[in-house]
Amino acid sequence: MNQSLGEIYGSRPQASAHQTYQLLQNFIAQALDFSIAWFHFSDTWQLFINTATTIVTFLMVFPIQNSQNRASAAIQLKLDELIRTPEVQVS
Repeated sequence: MNQSLGEIYGSRPQASAHQTYQLLQNFIAQALDFSIAWFHFSDTWQLFINTATTIVTFLMVFPIQNSQNRASAAIQLKLDELIRTPEVQVS
């Protein structure tokens, strides 16, 4: 059990996210199956799918933007630390 913290804390969230996305994928597939059976590919079905897609796309903007902001902040902190540290002599 000689794992680094990055390996320990990196794999758990990835596994959790993978399971969550699989669950979400199954839910979406079942919702589409239900909506196709209910609306029979009518204009109402098309309106329903277009509206749902627009709402999901709009809501996905926020987590994507949040993760980009956090990544940007982390990179900025690392760069700031590199600028502040004095040069190290390699012997």
